[in-house]
Parts: sequence; C-alpha cells; structure tokens
Amino acid sequence: MNIALVKLSSIGDVVHALPVAAALRASLPQAHLTWIVERREAAVLRGNAALSEIVPVDTRGWRRVRTVLSIAEATGALVALGRHLRASRFDVAIDLQGLVKSGVITAATRAPLRIGFVAAHCRESASTLFTNQRVSPADVRNFLDTPLYASNVVRTFFLEFESADWEKELEDFHGTDVDVPARLTVDGKSYPDVGVHFRGASSYFTVGSGRKRSLNLSQNARHADQRVGGYRTLNLLNSHEDPSFLRSVLSYQIACEYLAKIRSLYEKLGETEQWTSYIAWLRKQHSRLHTLKEELAAAGL
Repeated sequence: MNIALVKLSSIGDVVHALPVAAALRASLPQAHLTWIVERREAAVLRGNAALSEIVPVDTRGWRRVRTVLSIAEATGALVALGRHLRASRFDVAIDLQGLVKSGVITAATRAPLRIGFVAAHCRESASTLFTNQRVSPADVRNFLDTPLYASNVVRTFFLEFESADWEKELEDFHGTDVDVPARLTVDGKSYPDVGVHFRGASSYFTVGSGRKRSLNLSQNARHADQRVGGYRTLNLLNSHEDPSFLRSVLSYQIACEYLAKIRSLYEKLGETEQWTSYIAWLRKQHSRLHTLKEELAAAGL
C-alpha cells in the first residue's frame, strides 16, 4: 500500500504530526509511506524510520515568483512534482493540514481515498473540496480513564470559536484580562464557554500570525465548577524555541525527582520536624542539585 501524508509546515506542526507516521508504520509495516513537506521543514523528517520517502516542495517560493525566469522555474518544479506523484500511484492520501494548498497537493496525488478534516476543523474550509473522506472530533481516540497529565498518551484538544476571525480577536485581547469564549472538546466530552487567550511574551511576539502560539484555557471562565480532568486552567505551550518539544516535560520530570520532597517537608514543618534536621536535609538536597548540574553540563545540556 502506498500512503501519502501531506503536512507542509511549520516545524512545530510537522513535529506534532509525527505520531501519525509512527502509528501507520506500526499498523502497516509493509506500506510505502511518503511525507510531502515544505523544503525548509524537510530536515525535521530526515532519518525518520517510519518514513519510506520524503518529497520536499517549495510553495513559499512558488508564491513569490515575479520574473519570467522564476515563473519558468516554478512551472518546471510543479510539472516535475505532478509527474512524481502520479508515478507513485498512491492508494491513500491524508491531508493533515487543512489548507487549500495542502488540499491541492492531496488531490494531485490522485489517490482514490483522500482523507482530511471536516470543514469546521479546517483552517481553510475550502480544503474539503479536495478530500473525499473527512474526520471529526467524534472519530478521535478518547482516554476517559487516563489521568490528564499521563505521559503515555497524546490527547487531542478541539476548540470551536463563535467567530471565524478568532485569531484576530485573540490578538486584540492579548495582554488584557479579556478571554475569548470557545467550546472545548476533550475525550469526547464538550465544555462550553471556556475562556481562551494568547499567553506568553517571547512565545507570542516572536511567532507571527497564522502560526501556533501558546494558549491559556480557563475552564471556569463562566461556569465556576467546570473542570477538565480536575483542573480549572490549562496552559498549551507552543515550544517556539524547542523543536524537540521535550524541554518542558523533561525539565519538569527532573525537577520533580529532586524537589518533590521539599513540598512534602513543608507540609510536615508545622507538626514534629526539628529545624536542625530540616537544615541538614536541605543541605543534602542542595548538594544533589549541584551534582545534577554537573552531570547535565558534562552531557552538554
């Protein structure tokens, strides 16, 4: 079976889509799996064992053509891409992006089965014109009995805003105490009137419009008792300077290993702990943290 994955950009979005390739490879080990991606983001995929082939494209360059020579070069590249896609004889093409440009490339594969998102969950609803089977939140796997912060699952969060111009609204209210209401769907359950706003400073100002920015979700913005997995608020980070998407999780896990006991100690201080034992214990933890720092430095981290 020949399968084409279409996820052109950006780097963070491509990284987030990697589990799709891994899941397909695990389910269909004999499949020929091709990923069509922007040339600039192709480096993220090189060496990925789940992929059989990477097809780089340059839609950014094609949209910037101005001279006769650049038009001729872009036309030649498009013709060559079309020939390559036709020769690949894809059985299935999956549009993981939901844009018109990704939809056009999905259609260009000429795969008889072309899968994409329903219009309500596409950034550009016209992209549905190029697919013939569409998925919605109801089709996503749920983890109802798994803790929200379990490290062995990847959950999907769906946000539905009232306004089609939701990104502009979020930008207008950035830095204020005003939330934009949205409906959040997690694990098949819907949460109405969740407050959403862009968070952060560098993670906001260094990332342009149309790119993934960090979000703060307030489940109790309008419904005081509303929680998701027991939590009133959630921070969805875009890891704009961390292409691995691992730094926040790893640093948290390391910190907890060395700092979790401090929290427990503070809870006991008002009971029977002696100050002398507290100071001795704290010095021991300080020494352990220095050891950790030296180990990380030796590893080049």
